[in-house]
Amino acid sequence: MSWSLAQAALLLGGVAYLGAVVPLWRAWSERSLHLILSLATGVFLATLFLDLLPELTREVDLDPRVP
Repeated sequence: MSWSLAQAALLLGGVAYLGAVVPLWRAWSERSLHLILSLATGVFLATLFLDLLPELTREVDLDPRVP
């Protein structure tokens, strides 16, 4: 299935909207908010580092297959 740019943008916008609205639907405890924030931060940092690692290996001329 081929996605157009507009379809992908609408899908991502909808998911972002749901992610912003769902926490407002119920009262969350402070502990739950801390856990959700920790999970979101971990996902963000993992995505950031996994995105930057290939570029780092190109800049330093490292072979990514060597442990």
